[in-house]
Amino acid sequence: MNNSKVWAFNGSIGGYNLELANLSLGDTSILRIWNDTKWEHAMHLHGHHFWVESKEFGNKSKKVLRDTYLMSPGERADFIFIANNPGSWLFHCHMLEHHAAGMGGLLRVT
Repeated sequence: MNNSKVWAFNGSIGGYNLELANLSLGDTSILRIWNDTKWEHAMHLHGHHFWVESKEFGNKSKKVLRDTYLMSPGERADFIFIANNPGSWLFHCHMLEHHAAGMGGLLRVT
């Protein structure tokens, strides 16, 4: 622990018991994400696809449909989706060492 990194969502170190949101089936939902680190994070949402403003095709923003989005250091992004798939869905960084060190939590759709 003295030399390891830990990652958190809203100040909480994540895991399979961290509930990030409880959504009603059919809700239009926005995950407002801020990468306030100096590292890139490949943020992945299980069970849904989201719309996000991306500059991956040049300097002009374009709305793209993704289930994973690579966030740059300091980037802010809104992941917009319809909560149309009931269940408990993992939202996490797809970089394994980041996920294993706490960058993960659940979205529940009921």
